[in-house]
Amino acid sequence: MPYEVQRTGGFDAWLGGLADEIAQDAIVRRIARVESGLLGKRRSVGDRVSELKVDVGQGYRLYYTMRGRTVVHLLCGGSKKTQKADIRKAEAMARALGETNAEPGGSRVRERQADYAPARDEADEFRFTEEDLKLSPFDAADYLQRESSQTSLLRDALASGHPAYIANAVGAVARARGLTNLERATGIKRQTLNKSLSLKGNPTLETLVTVLGALGLRLEVVEKRAKRPTAA
Repeated sequence: MPYEVQRTGGFDAWLGGLADEIAQDAIVRRIARVESGLLGKRRSVGDRVSELKVDVGQGYRLYYTMRGRTVVHLLCGGSKKTQKADIRKAEAMARALGETNAEPGGSRVRERQADYAPARDEADEFRFTEEDLKLSPFDAADYLQRESSQTSLLRDALASGHPAYIANAVGAVARARGLTNLERATGIKRQTLNKSLSLKGNPTLETLVTVLGALGLRLEVVEKRAKRPTAA
């Protein structure tokens, strides 16, 4: 089951500003998997907040809350070093987001930050603004400026063998490179590309091969290694 993933302004600023490119790529892959229905390991860490682990570099954590059963709100992220403060911040953000009838402006932000107030030495990591709470649809293409990032996502998707993830990943790379250019190179209409290369899309093999070729890529067959039996 695919999920609709939305990111807060604070999460977008954090992910876009990560200096560790390998970690950023791994986080984008993790979120793209979630979009495609591959939630993977996760755990509840507090008041309506759950945590996704990304075990690269410093060890990163992504905090989210659910709206209904299919909408994921990415709240904030951080490393193991800031985990305690990040969890409190995520709880406060989740509570503030849920208060749709709260007084407009910064009041709900101030109230929730006070409720989950951290230790004084963690205050800078904890602060967030009304702008940080603004939600927008997550799009992996926004973080795929590097060709290595695009290849990393595609390899992970193809290795998963998951049709929705593959279509989603190819679509993200296509958007990152420009659908207008891809339409011109493939002869496939932009509307068709958008529909086929989406979470609910089901591109034909011809479309997939044509699009990958236009992106300078190709499919390869690799022998799947059998898992070693575990010792009794």
